[in-house]
Amino acid sequence: MPDPTQFTIDVTRWPLVVITQHVPQLSDEERVATLDETDRVLHANRGRYGLVLDNRKAEPPSARQRALIGDYGVRSADRVRVRCIATALVVSTEVMRAMITAVQWQTGKQANFEVFDELAMALAWSQHRLELDRGTARS
Repeated sequence: MPDPTQFTIDVTRWPLVVITQHVPQLSDEERVATLDETDRVLHANRGRYGLVLDNRKAEPPSARQRALIGDYGVRSADRVRVRCIATALVVSTEVMRAMITAVQWQTGKQANFEVFDELAMALAWSQHRLELDRGTARS
């Protein structure tokens, strides 16, 4: 289980899930624990969901951790494609935004994925995507 002072998964607004990294860096072991816990929580709950990744305090991950995150993405791709309605990434630095842009150039932009610099905007966008999926969005 990840240390909650470093990483939290908030499902109190299910189907909107907010994952927050509270520290600049995680150790490799902590990164693995966070990915395992994310997988457990997201797939223990049934139904489709929206995901907000609050990485405003995070620094770019190491090459090893990028590989761990990439492996997790490959392992969970089929489930995510079916169940994840929206992914909003919140970052506070241009370096992090540039890294995401570079990955998107290499892999293609993921559908229903947006990058924000404000948590409130990410939450609103994700909530709207969930409402569209449920057919309850206001025009």
